[in-house]
Amino acid sequence: PNSNLIANGWIDQQRRSKMRVVWKDILASLVEGRRPGEETTLWIQRQVINVQTGKVTGLEALHQIPMKWLEDVNYVDIYGDHRFNLKVYNIAEEFYFRTRDEQSAQSWVLTLRSARDASLEGNVRMLGAPTSSAGSVGTEKAKPLPKDMGLQDSDDLDLKKQNSIEGMASSPPLAQSVSDGGADSRPSS
Repeated sequence: PNSNLIANGWIDQQRRSKMRVVWKDILASLVEGRRPGEETTLWIQRQVINVQTGKVTGLEALHQIPMKWLEDVNYVDIYGDHRFNLKVYNIAEEFYFRTRDEQSAQSWVLTLRSARDASLEGNVRMLGAPTSSAGSVGTEKAKPLPKDMGLQDSDDLDLKKQNSIEGMASSPPLAQSVSDGGADSRPSS
């Protein structure tokens, strides 16, 4: 396969804004790391809209979460809302996402768990440690600090004030621009 894109889709992310909980439309892209030193990473991006023209000018990366830093992924069924959450090492707040249907949410959960497990197994193999047939990994895992991921542990995770995320040297191929009408563009409503 030519693409290193494992999963991709427009979903909602729960955010806090001015002491309220809101749902924001985001693009979630799970990108496989293929070259030495690259990690399989979940990219969370939002559309950038020109305030003068009202047109979409591109995508802004909000979070990049390497799969080896993912502590847990769970499906959450709340009154017909189809949600899943991510728990990342050393981040007090969990990330909540919402999809249109249960099947989509369950697919994201299975895909992210599988990517996390594969990432952890790959790291164990690189260290030369044996893995069991069940795919369990040793108890010692690298636990990043929030600043290493460009994440904040605050009431406002919107990151509007943060122009770029530390360590964000590159973005997935999809993050170039949506204005060219390519495969990553959204249907207009």
